[in-house]
Amino acid sequence: MYDEMTIIEFIQGIFDSDSFIEEESIYLSYSPVIGYDNLYTASDKKNKEIGAPIFYVYIEMERNRVHYLPFTFLKHQKEQLRTLPTLRSQIEIDYYTRQFPLLDVELKESMIFYYGIKENNTAIVARYEYDNQKKSYSINQKNDELETYAPFQVELDKMLAFFDREH
Repeated sequence: MYDEMTIIEFIQGIFDSDSFIEEESIYLSYSPVIGYDNLYTASDKKNKEIGAPIFYVYIEMERNRVHYLPFTFLKHQKEQLRTLPTLRSQIEIDYYTRQFPLLDVELKESMIFYYGIKENNTAIVARYEYDNQKKSYSINQKNDELETYAPFQVELDKMLAFFDREH
């Protein structure tokens, strides 16, 4: 017979293998992009096409920062780009952060960068900083102070040019 410690180590091995996905999860799950360090796609079960990515995600592990860019080929990409999350309610925070431990990101010191487009068709990168006392994120939208992830910024500029061409 197996003792409790052996069973706990076995279960921990499943969690550590990054192959554990909650079947009925309403949160984002992250899949590594093969060939790129710290680059992921994120999807959720709310999406009608289960497993279809919603975001590109880049993790700056050493700085505890997570960058979100709406997925390029998403059907409702405009809505994703134009709707910045508030990250004030626990449900909304959990949607993005539930699997942070699997990504080696610590919630209490984390920053989230969300790449989007304002109504006046200008690019915006919203920076959210986690406040451990309030248990929520506060937003800082001053683009001049931001250190963005250059490939996401370039892609955002391309999407902005594409949307401008549609009008």
